[in-house]
Amino acid sequence: MKTSNDINELIYQPGTRIYYTGDRANIEDYGFVISYTPAGKWSDNINIELNDGRVFNISSSSFMPCPGRRFWLADDWDADRQRRINEFINRASK
Repeated sequence: MKTSNDINELIYQPGTRIYYTGDRANIEDYGFVISYTPAGKWSDNINIELNDGRVFNISSSSFMPCPGRRFWLADDWDADRQRRINEFINRASK
């Protein structure tokens, strides 16, 4: 399991793969970090471009694990999704 420091080190690097879970008005998609700007007066800024061309400017706190989290490191999302699928299959087969 990655720690907050591990996540921060990765999301600050341009090219890091990201997964956006979407919401009621916005479809999910994979993308990547374009750039990172350290905290100024209020917060740090991470620019993310999704594969479909949408661009988000968010803070690193958007990646912290919590209910309703929208932004994930892509590898973490893929692993968590597979874990949930396996749990479902195991429960359904009983």
